[in-house]
Amino acid sequence: MRVLGIVPVRLESKRFPNKAIELFNSQPLFVYAYHALSRAKGIDRSLVVTDSPKVKSICEGLEIPCYYDTSKKEYLNGTERCAAYLWNGMVTRFTHVINVQCDEPDITADDIDNLIAGFDTGHCVFTLAGQGKMNGKVDINNPVVVVNNNIATLFTRKDTMGNVYNHIGVYGYTLGALIDYENHGPSVEEKIESLEQLRWEPMHRKIYVVHVDGERRSINVPDDLKRIADK
Repeated sequence: MRVLGIVPVRLESKRFPNKAIELFNSQPLFVYAYHALSRAKGIDRSLVVTDSPKVKSICEGLEIPCYYDTSKKEYLNGTERCAAYLWNGMVTRFTHVINVQCDEPDITADDIDNLIAGFDTGHCVFTLAGQGKMNGKVDINNPVVVVNNNIATLFTRKDTMGNVYNHIGVYGYTLGALIDYENHGPSVEEKIESLEQLRWEPMHRKIYVVHVDGERRSINVPDDLKRIADK
């Protein structure tokens, strides 16, 4: 098994433009995700994938490996961006891919290694979730996942019932699953809720959920950054 770790970075977030390069404790937000990947024992190679010259410049200054996509292709989400990078000579070199979204500053190398350990279950798609159950009340900017027997049964931005957990923006895929994702195209539910993980259900791909210990803060809107900075 060889695992490629990618932080897909764009600056056109609708809820928080330029979020990825906002400073958090004097460091651009996306750098935290890269450092977690680079320190994970199960990752064979880690890099940032972006179409932003600003992000490329920051990576060069910090000596972070970066693939600068000049194709001008429109990607719907980070998973599509990861899939596109595979065709840059990576398809035959790796068996699995980890995608860490750039708005997860608390993600650790241990979190990523625990997700990689889930690869042994035989599933093709993986993600992280919080440990403690929520009360079903959902902040639209912080999507949740309903989990039964470690399998995600629902991702939503709406109030819901069941075994509800905070969803954490880290994904793992087999190479074949990620290529299938790119070829499938967006689902109706994905478009309605603007959640890239909803594409897997009509593809009949179950998502295996690994729970983390403790809180993992996500930065989805400007108020999130201010709230965390004030603590």
